[in-house]
Amino acid sequence: MGKYKTIYFDYVKTYTQRYEKDGNKVVEELADLSGCFERVSKINSVDRTYNMGNEKIRIQELKKVGEYWEILVLKLRDEVMPGIADDSGNYSIEILEDGKYYCESTTMLYDPENSVLVLQKNRYGLQASNVEILLNLINVDNKIKIILKPIINKNKIKLLDNGHAYRSLEIGIVNNMEEEVIEDSTGIMGVLNNFQKYKGNVVSIRIGYNKKSKKNESLDSNLVIDTINELYGNIHVNKLKTSIKFNEDTKVETIDLLDDRIYDYENLTYCKENPITHDRIISVLRNLYKNKKSNMRL
Repeated sequence: MGKYKTIYFDYVKTYTQRYEKDGNKVVEELADLSGCFERVSKINSVDRTYNMGNEKIRIQELKKVGEYWEILVLKLRDEVMPGIADDSGNYSIEILEDGKYYCESTTMLYDPENSVLVLQKNRYGLQASNVEILLNLINVDNKIKIILKPIINKNKIKLLDNGHAYRSLEIGIVNNMEEEVIEDSTGIMGVLNNFQKYKGNVVSIRIGYNKKSKKNESLDSNLVIDTINELYGNIHVNKLKTSIKFNEDTKVETIDLLDDRIYDYENLTYCKENPITHDRIISVLRNLYKNKKSNMRL
């Protein structure tokens, strides 16, 4: 009997941002990336390899099948090599010859009509924030920037109200951008952007009280809600939590706002004779998206 692995998928929408002619206002619009994909699909896969920081990323497959684009992206590894062990107790690291790489894969499905990109979650592959960088690397129009935004159901954010007491706010951001982001630099994003001078790519902030504080103390509710609204739809945010006391008779509850992001999952069986492949994941992804598309407003 084969084992099984749970594969998760994130749902995001594709947008473009550009400055108006006067250069003072940013215009954001839903984007159909078909033109970009059509051009890149005609390039040899070897020439679809891009440097992203210290890593090499290759668009291995990019083709339109029916109404959707099917995409396979590889993260090529040439430094940290996996080890090989056998039942006899032996262990070794196999060094590949030049020009060959171990790699991690990420499968994606793109619906150009609705500007929806569904991507496999793989902790060793590309995260959504990395995919955003990749899309901008293949974009040849330097007047626009492609951005991704999670599709959200807004269940948790509806719980926020300035009449509640907020005991803490936790924020985490992964900043993998290689270039300046077109966005408003006021508010919390302006503060977080100042951390770029430290050359790190992860920012984690927790604002709250220690154990000696009074139980009725609260953060500024309007500022907490404004901050959450500002970060809520940002694909680079990987933590957004707040602890709320809804009234005097309730305990403090922690609300994870990222739970509002739409996702899917599927359990796939596998064995040596039937491994989990891009083709299998794409087949599952098409079925999941078909069901999700019919049950939700995109």
